[in-house]
Amino acid sequence: MKTFSKYIFSFFTVLILILDIWFSFGLEGNLNYINGLKNVDLIQKTVWINYNVAIWILAINAVYILVLTINKNFVPLKKKVIE
Repeated sequence: MKTFSKYIFSFFTVLILILDIWFSFGLEGNLNYINGLKNVDLIQKTVWINYNVAIWILAINAVYILVLTINKNFVPLKKKVIE
């Protein structure tokens, strides 16, 4: 199980990243639709915009965690040579 633990975290991070990007692009069409309506309350527009920003923050955090995980698990450490 130890050999798969470093791959499981990376897999879930990539999965979260893909889902975040997918849903953020799906919300982009909804945001344009709501901004195009003239009779929509301003509070509702603000909620949609803040929700879209929150999705992008989650996507950026997922990329950051993915980079940290790859650096930690897949890049070998330089061993010091003792003479």
